Amino acid sequence: MLLPTRSRLSSSLQALNRKYRSHGGAASPARAEEPLLGRLSEVVRHTWYLGFTSFGGPPVHFQILHARFVEREKWVDEQTYQELFAICQGLPGPGSTKMLFCLVLLHAGFIPALLAFVLWCLPGAIGMYALSLGVQQIDETLPAPVYALLSGLNASTVGIIALAAVQLAEKAIRDKISRILVIFGACAGLCYSALWYFPILMVAGGVATALWDGWVYQQILRVKIAWKNRNRQTEPEGDAPGSAGCERSSERNSGQGAGTEMLRMRKSGTEAFPPNLNDTQAEERDAHPAQDHVIRIRVGAAIFIFFFKTTASFIAILVSRAKISAPPLALDLFANMYLAGTVIFGGGPVVIPLLRSYVVDPGWVSSRDFLIGLAIIQAFPGPNFNFAVFLGALALRTTSYPTIFGAFLGGLGIFFPGITLAVAIQSFWRILRKQKYIVDFLRGVNASAVGLVFTAVYRLWEIGYLTPQDRDGQSLAKEPWWVVVAAVTYAETMTSEIHLVRHAESIHNVTKDFSQLDPGLTPLGFEQATQLTRTFPHASQVGIILTSPLRRTIQTTLAAFPHVLDKRYFDQDSGHGIINGATPILDPDLQERSALPCDTGSASQDLEMAFPRLDVKDLAEGWQVKEGRYSPEDEAVKERAKRVRSHVAKLSDQLKYEQRKHIVIVTHGVFMKYLSENAEIDLQKAGWKSYTLEKHGSGISMCEK
Repeated sequence: MLLPTRSRLSSSLQALNRKYRSHGGAASPARAEEPLLGRLSEVVRHTWYLGFTSFGGPPVHFQILHARFVEREKWVDEQTYQELFAICQGLPGPGSTKMLFCLVLLHAGFIPALLAFVLWCLPGAIGMYALSLGVQQIDETLPAPVYALLSGLNASTVGIIALAAVQLAEKAIRDKISRILVIFGACAGLCYSALWYFPILMVAGGVATALWDGWVYQQILRVKIAWKNRNRQTEPEGDAPGSAGCERSSERNSGQGAGTEMLRMRKSGTEAFPPNLNDTQAEERDAHPAQDHVIRIRVGAAIFIFFFKTTASFIAILVSRAKISAPPLALDLFANMYLAGTVIFGGGPVVIPLLRSYVVDPGWVSSRDFLIGLAIIQAFPGPNFNFAVFLGALALRTTSYPTIFGAFLGGLGIFFPGITLAVAIQSFWRILRKQKYIVDFLRGVNASAVGLVFTAVYRLWEIGYLTPQDRDGQSLAKEPWWVVVAAVTYAETMTSEIHLVRHAESIHNVTKDFSQLDPGLTPLGFEQATQLTRTFPHASQVGIILTSPLRRTIQTTLAAFPHVLDKRYFDQDSGHGIINGATPILDPDLQERSALPCDTGSASQDLEMAFPRLDVKDLAEGWQVKEGRYSPEDEAVKERAKRVRSHVAKLSDQLKYEQRKHIVIVTHGVFMKYLSENAEIDLQKAGWKSYTLEKHGSGISMCEK
């Protein structure tokens, strides 16, 4: 079983290598001839300030990198960016740091990528090293107000990481097996702790999903089918009406089962990775690579093999050091940080608390100093993995080594594995991601790692409260005020989820008659919207539905969300709607881009007659005229999308303390590209995708969940 799989993977890699050669996979002539100094200068010009200004963690970092290098500088195209995003999110290590390194690597080459990495990390690393020097000089006992300040910062950190755990779990849980693995990771991490334990848990999770999706589930399905067939054979023949009805019912149930299986396959497959291209389009995109410095397959494979040999060496060091009377602390430190960078998924919010097991438990850093650094790193720009610089410097302060050497070892050890893996995998990722067992394995590893984030929340909770009498920390639950701080931080940090929904099939989609004014849905379109009623999982959390005022989007909203909207928007005899349900808001900024009649809305009075229970009167007169602010010109549409994001941000603030915090936006295919700032998004009719809002210096962006 393993040999054919390995053979297929080998042949796939060889095919990709041949394709690479046939398309001249090296740098384009113009870029290849550009001198190294010029490329270095360009990279410095575009990245020098990022290490000083990139606050907010990985979600904001990804938006900054997309706006700078995809939209403005166009170093890579959207598809390449999405591929890199999938790699950086699916592998261990610092997600946004890996993304920046890979973007610069593809555009300018390896040496400029190293320079960009240094510029990105250096400001925060210098700050954390300076903090370590200050911590070394302070007294063992601090003034009581300082302990109170640190306890408050720790309580806030617990709230932030708890929210990160919930959000990561929402992404990771796609079916029952992934839900079980998240719970298993959390519970197993609480029960036991060791340096080798977390990697074993994650590998076990990966193996579990690979076996479940590849063999176990199929066996269970076969047993179910055999059992149904056996029961069907034992049923009495001759009861024609009843037996025929049962048979038809069985057929219907089988169809539903097939539909459920297809849904399960979608959830367990590559949903986390950017689809949106059919095979033909993907081949065309591969045939004309946008990147200039592509990593060769052989180079990537060599890096991959080197990484695993190095990892095996450090695991051997960790296993054998117990037999060594006095192992060098510097080597121990590097091995621990290397292991942490290898096994920690989820980026900065995850690495910070889990590092405690790697430096505090061996006695290299005191619990108090760890918590001081933990509280301060949240306010620093750049990657949170710079925390390892702080810990490395403190770990070697009692040795003959200079503390800056410890800072260097800590930073190198924790950054090296993730970046090395990202560089290696991207060379043949487009082949690997089509191998289902690879995707299944990574899904299980990720689910188990997310469970460990809940473990980190608990452990931080148990040591977050500092006092002069207990400098190593005690449970935050001993002081109710810190519980309040953690809860408020969790609630204030939480942002509403935004669900983009494309309207169902419209008449002009079938007839191709674009001269028809504001067409409505087809019968199939109403069926698609009704199907959305059954498959949309966040209905109970929706507080507002923003809708384009065109007929097809209004009809989609009313047909898809009758169990979500408030009763007052339906006739009393219809049975639709719920008490205190969601509010629909017609927003003309959500209308489709083009000025064709099919994309032009009806007059307000006509809509009021067609939908008398909706607040059509709030629409401005002439909203359907494609001029001025509603012009189909590119800049005008971008301004509309910007207004919608600002409007959604205000609505999100209004819902912050409501039970229903989610917002649904029902709009059109082309405008959705502007709103999400993703030119590749192409949802099917009545399809949907979830986002969160992120505020940063240049405005408001929607981050895909």
